[in-house]
Amino acid sequence: MKRTIILGSILLAGSAILTTSCKKQEKGEEKADSTAVVSQKEEAKEDIPAEAEEEPGYASLDLQTFNLRGKVKDVKEYYNDEKQPARVLGFDQQGRLTTMTSFSFEGPVTVQYVYKNATSFEGDFKENEGPYARTELRRDKQNRLIAVPTSEFEYAPDGKLKEYSLSGWEDGTTYTKLTFDEKGNILTEEYKGEGEGSEWVGDNKYEYTAFDEKGNWTRCKVSDTGCFYDMSESADGKERETNVSTRRRVITYYE
Repeated sequence: MKRTIILGSILLAGSAILTTSCKKQEKGEEKADSTAVVSQKEEAKEDIPAEAEEEPGYASLDLQTFNLRGKVKDVKEYYNDEKQPARVLGFDQQGRLTTMTSFSFEGPVTVQYVYKNATSFEGDFKENEGPYARTELRRDKQNRLIAVPTSEFEYAPDGKLKEYSLSGWEDGTTYTKLTFDEKGNILTEEYKGEGEGSEWVGDNKYEYTAFDEKGNWTRCKVSDTGCFYDMSESADGKERETNVSTRRRVITYYE
């Protein structure tokens, strides 16, 4: 089936990545910095067991969009046994997104965004690293990310993602009806996409199998059940197949 994957989340699911169960981490998560844009109050006391403590908040709005905890410096996400990352994300000391994957006629490229100063959410992209690479970064009135070169985001009232979309050079896929585990990782989602005269529909289920010491997932399994058909056809009656893939993330942090 031809489509652009995320993530996961993503992202990105995920991208990222990217499901019917999620293993709990064995180590405690790092507390959010006191300068965090988004944070939760710390009320834990010495006589309160660690498992009763509140989970730390996100260190920035951008890190919340990608459900990343701790002072993340960069993330590289790999699909199956591929040697090159399918997606790269980078953040500055303030937690603002600065490095991201885009697409050009030559394929995926990495682009850099430079902010006006240490507190601004405005800026511009550096010179493209590939011909005609997409360079778009938009925020809403709350300064949350709503569009980057390969993705768009829509938020629910509680701040979680309501839906998101991923796009290649000539195709795009929208993911809706997201469900989450207790850590904010996507468990299930439905998708619909189109490109180059074809369409596809289906759903993804995520199973997270490894986490790092900050509580961010580093490995997951994705079960994708869907079908692929011509735009002149209907998805009704089409037989859906299930494909299972794996995703791996390498995450580095600021000290």
